Amino acid sequence: MPRPLPWLVALSMFAAPLAGAQPHPAEALVQRSTSTERIRPDESQRLAIEALAVLAQHPDADLEMRVRTLLCSHQSERDRAAAEREVAAAEALLPRLTRPGLRAGMLGCQGEIHEYAGENVRAMSFYQQAVGVAEAAGEQELLAGALFQRGYLRGLQGEFAEGLVDLRRA
Repeated sequence: MPRPLPWLVALSMFAAPLAGAQPHPAEALVQRSTSTERIRPDESQRLAIEALAVLAQHPDADLEMRVRTLLCSHQSERDRAAAEREVAAAEALLPRLTRPGLRAGMLGCQGEIHEYAGENVRAMSFYQQAVGVAEAAGEQELLAGALFQRGYLRGLQGEFAEGLVDLRRA
């Protein structure tokens, strides 16, 4: 069952281009995909796939990482193999990222894959790693998402006080 608040909504906040800079041709597609993720998931997936086509013509590892994370999240509760393929594609981007903290989104999705499969110990391990990566990189939006994921799972596991601390911090 999907969480009531998407952790990827936080990703949309760090997507604004620098003032005066031309936005990447896929930026608007990624923004729209992010904003429709939980309310119209099929449209979100379509927009993300469209963004990948644009990225094939105009590569940007950071933006592609965000798209792969969106697609992974979409697939995590629908098709584990497809979600794992998105993780593999995201992992291949890691050496080219200018913002290594984006790895936190990928780790969060790996956690989702395991959480939806009922493998909560492995899911928690990925959520812990996502929190650490986001904290170390100073990626506040990604940190909020990772804390939300960890807090939600802690609540499911009966660790209510710890879960509430994470949710409040998120």
